[in-house]
Amino acid sequence: AAVSLGLLLLSMIFVYLIYVNGYPFYMVTKDLYARMVQFFSENMEGHQVVRAYGMHKKQKQDYDNIVSLLHKNAFIEGQIGVAATQVMVVATTFGIFAVLGTAIYSARHLDFHLTVGWLLMLYMIQQSIINRVRLLARGLDNSVRFMIATERLERLFGSLQYFQIPNTPSIYKVNFNQLEAKNLGFAYGERALALDNISLEIKRGEMVALVGSTGSGKTTLAHVLCGFYAAKQGSLSLDGLNVTQYSNEEIRRHVAIVFQETFLFSDSVSDNIAYGRPDAAQSEIEEAARLANADAFIRALPKGYATLLGEKGLTLSGGQRQRIGIARALLRQPRLLVLDDSTSALDTETEREILLRLSRQRDRIIVLISHRLPAVLQCDRVYVLDAGQIVEWGKPSELNRPSTAFARILKPELADLR
Repeated sequence: AAVSLGLLLLSMIFVYLIYVNGYPFYMVTKDLYARMVQFFSENMEGHQVVRAYGMHKKQKQDYDNIVSLLHKNAFIEGQIGVAATQVMVVATTFGIFAVLGTAIYSARHLDFHLTVGWLLMLYMIQQSIINRVRLLARGLDNSVRFMIATERLERLFGSLQYFQIPNTPSIYKVNFNQLEAKNLGFAYGERALALDNISLEIKRGEMVALVGSTGSGKTTLAHVLCGFYAAKQGSLSLDGLNVTQYSNEEIRRHVAIVFQETFLFSDSVSDNIAYGRPDAAQSEIEEAARLANADAFIRALPKGYATLLGEKGLTLSGGQRQRIGIARALLRQPRLLVLDDSTSALDTETEREILLRLSRQRDRIIVLISHRLPAVLQCDRVYVLDAGQIVEWGKPSELNRPSTAFARILKPELADLR
C-alpha cells in the first residue's frame, strides 16, 4: 500500500509539471478560439463591405489560418490532457502489481495467509482507485481551463476599473437641477489624460452642445457627466453634492444616452422602445415615438408598433433606428439626456423638429454631441473641446465668428450656409 501510494504521489508531481509546461498552450487555444469567433462575427456582419472591396478570398484565407492554428493547439492541448491522465493511470496500474506482488511475497516468505478472496479484494480496491484517478485527472484538466477563463475575466474587469464609481449606499435623491464640473480630469487606465482641467456648469432646462474634432474627448466627457466613468482629478457635483455621495442606481435611473449606432433587439417596435421601462403603457410608448418623430413611419409598418424587427433592426433605415433609439430614451423620462451624434442619419428638417420639441421641455438637462451646425445653433450654449480641454465656450451666436475654434471645426457647414 505504501508503494502504491508513493507511486500515486509521484505521478501527481509529474502531472503538475505537465500542466505547468502545458499552460501556455491552453492560453493560446483560448485566445485563438476567441479570435476565430470574433473574426467570423465581424465578417458576417460586414459581409457587404467584404464583397464590395473584393476581399472575400483574403478574409477566407485569414480565417483558415486562424482555424488551422486553433486545431494544432487544440490537438496539443488534448495530448497534454491525455498524457496527464495516462501518467496517473499507469502509476496506479503499477501500484496494483506492487500490492499483489507484496501480498504474494508475504504469503510465501512471511507466513501470510493469502486466499483468492484476499487477492480479489486487493484487485478491486486498486481498480476502484484507478477509476478515481481518471476522474481526478479530468478534474485537473477542467481546473486548468477554469483558471484560464478566470484569468481572462480578471484581465477584462481590471481594464474596466476606470468605469467604476464607488457605489456607496446613499439617502440623497438626485434631481439634476445643476450639473457642475470643476478642474475635472480623466484617463483610461494608466494612459495620458483624455480630459484635462474641464470646468463647466449646466442647469436644468438647458440644452448644451459639445463640439470638437474626432478624438477631442466629447464622448468621454459625456460619459463622465453621466456618472459612467469616475473622474481621476477635480470634482463632479450634482445639485451641490459630489457625485460619489449618490448611489450608482440613483444616478443612472435618471440618465439616458442615445448613441450614433442604435442597437435594436429582435423584438417588436413597442418592446424596443419600452426596453428601459418594460411596465410603460402603450399610450406612453406612442407619445415617446411622437416626440422622436417616429410615430408616422412606425404606423406605416405591416403591424405598426407590434411589428417584429429583424436582427439589430437591419430592416429599418439608419434614421429610423436612430428615432426609435431617441424614443426609447425619452420614454425613460430622464433628467439628463445625452444625444451622442444620434441624429447624424436624419435629414436636417427632421433633426430640427426633434430638437425643437426637446428644447421646449424644460424639465431636463440635454447634452448634444454633433458636428451639424443647424443642430448646434438650437442649443443654449456650446463647449468646444480640443485634445481633452475646453478651449472656448459661449452662445452659438457669440462663437459663430471666423476667428473662433468653433468656426474652424464647422467651417464646411458654415461655408455651405454662406
